[in-house]
Amino acid sequence: MSFRVFILALAVGVVGCGGTGTEEEEAAGALPGEQLAAQPGHSISGTVTLTLFSPAKLTVWHGPGVGIPMHLGGASAATTKTDASGHYTFPGLASGSYTVTPSNPPLIFLSFVPASRSVSLSGADVGKQDFAGHNQLPVHLQ
Repeated sequence: MSFRVFILALAVGVVGCGGTGTEEEEAAGALPGEQLAAQPGHSISGTVTLTLFSPAKLTVWHGPGVGIPMHLGGASAATTKTDASGHYTFPGLASGSYTVTPSNPPLIFLSFVPASRSVSLSGADVGKQDFAGHNQLPVHLQ
């Protein structure tokens, strides 16, 4: 029982802490997981929400996906993490085609819907590129 509690505490700590910052965040002086200041160009943004089910307690937790690594590919590449509200932004992008993909933080096993999003930037910001995540393995909420 204490082993499960330790694993959950470790998992929650990893998701909530944000980890280390990206090169872009460090260059801009931002803290890990903190959104970068507005830059010239356009942005892609959205929110990640999580739903975790605990079969042991038959309970469901729903809330923001904090510290989720987000990857941008296509016309340029970048990585950021979601903030305390589950929001992410890729600022300063040129017009072009991009793919946004969430990934699992260390030691956490999530599935995301959709698995990725294709985004076309053409002269304006694009928002509401949202993702929903849920646990793949049972999580023991105590």
